[in-house]
Amino acid sequence: MGRHEALIRKVTASPYYVYGKGLGLSAGLVSSFLGLEVELLFLGQQIAAGDTVIDVGANLGVYSAYFARRVGRTGKVYAVEPLPQNISTIRRIVKIGKLPQINVIEGAASNKEGEIVSLSVPKLLTGEPIHTEASLHISSSEVGHGSRYYEVAEIKVLSHTLDAIPCDGKVTLVKIDVEGAELLVLEGAQQLISRHRPRIVCEIESRWTARYGYTPNAVFDFFRDHNYAFYVCTAVGCAVTLLRCDGPIIGANNYIFLPEEHPMDSNNLQKIHYLYSFKY
Repeated sequence: MGRHEALIRKVTASPYYVYGKGLGLSAGLVSSFLGLEVELLFLGQQIAAGDTVIDVGANLGVYSAYFARRVGRTGKVYAVEPLPQNISTIRRIVKIGKLPQINVIEGAASNKEGEIVSLSVPKLLTGEPIHTEASLHISSSEVGHGSRYYEVAEIKVLSHTLDAIPCDGKVTLVKIDVEGAELLVLEGAQQLISRHRPRIVCEIESRWTARYGYTPNAVFDFFRDHNYAFYVCTAVGCAVTLLRCDGPIIGANNYIFLPEEHPMDSNNLQKIHYLYSFKY
């Protein structure tokens, strides 16, 4: 069985995610077992039937499938993904898992709608592509003998803004994992953010943002200007701890951004014991 075939069978299997209760596993172990990050497991529990979720950088569709089961048949999930191989896998998950609420948007999320852009897909010495590190910007210094990548393949994809997505329901969650293009995605989502005020979880790393000529602080400045609060998330035992922060934290790369008008709590720190009511 190929890697993608095994993934499709795993993701589309149901029920899928309730082993933690019987085994007494910690939230961190359950997260590792499922292949999902704690931040998204937690935020997924805030999704209700009928909600709309946007998965930016959907990759192989694992999170899209998780969100789809949370929003149900009355909700929608928009999976934004530029790589053809990944798009094919997501479409198979939709078909096999009977998840018509997943709408696949082919292309790269950015701050401009409808442009043809070049996406760089790095490869190892073996020729194996590293899809999870595909980027609109990879410098020549990162490619070649002794560098991070052996070679890079260029593909042409269409750019999309989140503002252009025809969301006819309430957008409650946006997940962004785009290897440094976070600011471009957010710039193309300002109308959506103002209208829906969604929860946003975003992976931010300086090694990727540097490719685009900015630092992680620029992302936090964007959210500050749009009246969002910042949180980091950790798993301790069977609880998730959310800690409010003022900006990037050393060792953290996943951040939760919540509208200031709907903060997680008044004391900046809250533990949510969620594992034993966790449902996929």
